[in-house]
Amino acid sequence: MASTGKEAPEQSITELARARTPARSLLAEWFGIDPRSLALWRIGVSLVLLIDLGTRLQDFHAMYSDQGLLPLELAQAFWGETPRWSLFFLHPSDGWAMTLFVVGVACAIALLVGWRTTLAAIGCWGIMLSIHVRQPLVDSTGDWLLHLLLFWSMFTPMGRCWSLDARRNGLGDSRPVVSVGAACLLLQVCVMYWCAAYWKLNEVWATGEALQFAFRFHNLARPLAAVLLPYTGLLKLMTTSSLLLEAIGPLLLFSPWHPKMLRLLVALAFIVFHLTIEATLAIGWFSYLCALAWCLFLPDFVWQNRWWRLAVGAEVPRPAKETTDQLSVMQTGRMAASVFCGGCFAMVLIWNLGGMFRPIAVATPGSINIACYRLGLTQAWVMFSEPPVLSWWYVAEAELADGRVLDLLRRDPTDGEPVTLDLPSRLPSHYRRARWRQLGIELYTAPEPQRFQQRTAEFLAEEWNAAHPSGQQVVTLRMHQMELPSRPSHDTGQVSRIVATVDTGESAAAPLPSLLDLQDQGF
Repeated sequence: MASTGKEAPEQSITELARARTPARSLLAEWFGIDPRSLALWRIGVSLVLLIDLGTRLQDFHAMYSDQGLLPLELAQAFWGETPRWSLFFLHPSDGWAMTLFVVGVACAIALLVGWRTTLAAIGCWGIMLSIHVRQPLVDSTGDWLLHLLLFWSMFTPMGRCWSLDARRNGLGDSRPVVSVGAACLLLQVCVMYWCAAYWKLNEVWATGEALQFAFRFHNLARPLAAVLLPYTGLLKLMTTSSLLLEAIGPLLLFSPWHPKMLRLLVALAFIVFHLTIEATLAIGWFSYLCALAWCLFLPDFVWQNRWWRLAVGAEVPRPAKETTDQLSVMQTGRMAASVFCGGCFAMVLIWNLGGMFRPIAVATPGSINIACYRLGLTQAWVMFSEPPVLSWWYVAEAELADGRVLDLLRRDPTDGEPVTLDLPSRLPSHYRRARWRQLGIELYTAPEPQRFQQRTAEFLAEEWNAAHPSGQQVVTLRMHQMELPSRPSHDTGQVSRIVATVDTGESAAAPLPSLLDLQDQGF
């Protein structure tokens, strides 16, 4: 074509930055997220949020009311001098607490459909962090992982694909999401496994006995765990394999050879790994969230190949609405968000390294620790690094005014079964719901547990009496703490002790006189 005599327009900085050099292509494959994989994560985590909020609302009065298991003052005392915050701390009323739950549900729905996605993600993170800080006695590692991953997700364009935002803005870019936020989200997953592997470098994992002991932890063990216990050789193989997978698996994600295929294989291996854990141990949201997080690593050919094609969406040309000044402000805002996100991840690395190496912890400025607490970035991936040597459970033995004796912690206290201090046949399903099961664990491990055990006993009596007539009121309640060694080498038999008592002041029904008593009285 003949030259027009005009010079070619100067290539923009953005276009230069997007130029595909080999190094940039490799970095995109290492730290990029396919927009469809990111959309799958958004949809999946939104469903988790909705289910989680729904199940929490089943126990709203018990768990989140100021008249419940953990009044606001006691919740703040749980954290001591730790600089935690929660929106629930702003007001103790049930109306305010319910309002926060409604806002959380609205944000989760907005995130699910991809409407104002970034704002919805910020709202979900703030509400979930507030819930976790408000009621720490019923939350597990999976709950804290949830708000951690939500934090990094705030810095990614989760609404770029399969969302109302994408439809409104006419987005259709199938290129991987390569940003500081995307890299931090992926690296948080990797850091979790590397830290978990580090904390497992001890004798019980080196000898391959860790899963044998973990499957004897009755608080979490499912029936399949008991089925596998006799197969010690298989359990040793599973123990060693899981440790190697946690240590080496994430490293394979950064291979320069066939990175996409390795990402897929590693992701599938971890998904199977976590589903196996969930089949044997009832550990709440942790396994499901981890399996869902590995969907972020699914490469583009999973969505677009010779057999099927799931498009990002058609790109619709839109007239530019922003002025040059507005674009400059938006670009500055994105840059500031990236710098903030990168700084937060640096603090996370320091936090984790400080937990491993005391000199780093001593040298870490207090401001970094405070920032980690404030942002909910604190983490400790030590679950089952040293499987518990004890199993424990609680029995809330309540004597009623009509003479009956019930266990108010049991799933159905009025099922007709006699109250017993023996180990339930299936401890994970012994309590009302999953949050109550976690309460049974945290009442043992909480700082200064006696105050929380006493309040639990008081609430159980109050809850029962509020729902039953005077002739069926709780007169006295004794909370028994039962302990049973989980390892044969520590088997000292079952131990029982009363950790809380409640006397409601109600009068017990006088027992009917026996025939001998009547005869003694001259009848």
